[in-house]
Amino acid sequence: MENKQPDQTIEFRSPLVQREPDDEIAKRALSLLRWKIRYNAIRVNAEKGHVTLSGEVSWDLDREAAEHAVLRLSGVVGITNLITIKPYAVHHLKSA
Repeated sequence: MENKQPDQTIEFRSPLVQREPDDEIAKRALSLLRWKIRYNAIRVNAEKGHVTLSGEVSWDLDREAAEHAVLRLSGVVGITNLITIKPYAVHHLKSA
């Protein structure tokens, strides 16, 4: 006599942790970036809690600050930082 059990898929969702809507995450991230590092040229996209930052800033310090600020927001599960540094700022740093 064989004991056959059906395949089971179990999905766990904690009732205490609700995934925030991506548009809300993007709005909060954009607002935070405008307030924190004062750049309007940064674009924010969120998909399933993963945030992608793109645009251009003058300094690498601002690029890193943007990433760290957004990573701390609730609902963010990951980040891709595609922000670039303006060529003038790179050239200015090398000649100094």
